[in-house]
Amino acid sequence: MVGIESGSDAVLKNIKKGITTAQIREFMKNCRDLKITTHATFALGLPGETPETIRQSIAFAKEIDPALQIDGELQADAALIPKVGAKKAPGSPVAGQANTLIFPDLDAGNIGYKLVERIAGAEAVGPIIQGLAKPINDLSRGCSVEDIVSVAAITAVQAQG
Repeated sequence: MVGIESGSDAVLKNIKKGITTAQIREFMKNCRDLKITTHATFALGLPGETPETIRQSIAFAKEIDPALQIDGELQADAALIPKVGAKKAPGSPVAGQANTLIFPDLDAGNIGYKLVERIAGAEAVGPIIQGLAKPINDLSRGCSVEDIVSVAAITAVQAQG
């Protein structure tokens, strides 16, 4: 899980993220080159966020992965359950089949990803920390050997600069 937060350099600067969209692009490219599957998170409603910066974030997500099918706001049931998605969001390219959820804040995101990881048996890697002078990442106290290997590989890529 990569906490990108925003596709707007102005918002990243405003929240003192310590990283630019160019650095995020490079990180994501390195992960692709190493065949590491990544899942990125964006935060909406950050200080200084506007409808325009949200559109920049959506465009940035599509730039990182041009094949990405992305939509705007969907309730969790409409995003995940096909029958509900068809009713609540007809015409959406992801309704009922979303594989990435964007949460309103870090607490909600942590709750959501841990529920999905544990209940659905999904793999979550991270958190991946960005914006520091040297690469460093974190592991949950409940991590597995596979989590350690994945985070170590990502940290090694970050160290290559």
